[in-house]
Amino acid sequence: MSQPNPSERPDRDLIEFERAFGALSPTPGRLDRDRLMYLAGRSAARRSRVSPRAWQMIAAGFALVAIGEAVLLVSRPDPEPRIVERLVHVPAPSPPPADGEPAAGLASATDSDSDSSTGDLEREPDPVVILRRSPRPEGRRGVAEGRGPGVLSPSWLRGRDFRLGVDPLPEPPPLPIAMRPLVGAPDRPYRSELDALLDPGESS
Repeated sequence: MSQPNPSERPDRDLIEFERAFGALSPTPGRLDRDRLMYLAGRSAARRSRVSPRAWQMIAAGFALVAIGEAVLLVSRPDPEPRIVERLVHVPAPSPPPADGEPAAGLASATDSDSDSSTGDLEREPDPVVILRRSPRPEGRRGVAEGRGPGVLSPSWLRGRDFRLGVDPLPEPPPLPIAMRPLVGAPDRPYRSELDALLDPGESS
């Protein structure tokens, strides 16, 4: 059996000291941890160069400016209407085409419509010339060639009657030799002739 090492033997004085120290109870400290952290953060924070009163004065100044702008907007009178004069260049009217073309009748009909719309009642409207129907109507020919409907087409005459009315139209001039005369008695009223022309059921 091995004998114990003399260096590992317990010291009686140390054992007694441990027992005496263990019998003591720790007392609460007087240091406040939360207050210590608060004071440390406050001292570490940078102080602002502008005092709080300066910020209050700046806010009050902006409030006064906003109130002044609102008062000016409410009390300001309505602006006067502004009159702007502009020069409008009207193109010169094109010269009338040669006789016998539908464009001449269209230009004269447009001029008569504009004159009647301006109130010039003293001027007589242009006479209405009724042509016989050809195998290819003028309206279809104008559409095929890229132009508008013919001046003397039934659709144009019907639109003219709707705009100007039937009563103010004068009696038609005598028909040329190449055109066939109107069907009916010579003393037949123009209104009945026009109704017969505009009736799609009858052939003109």
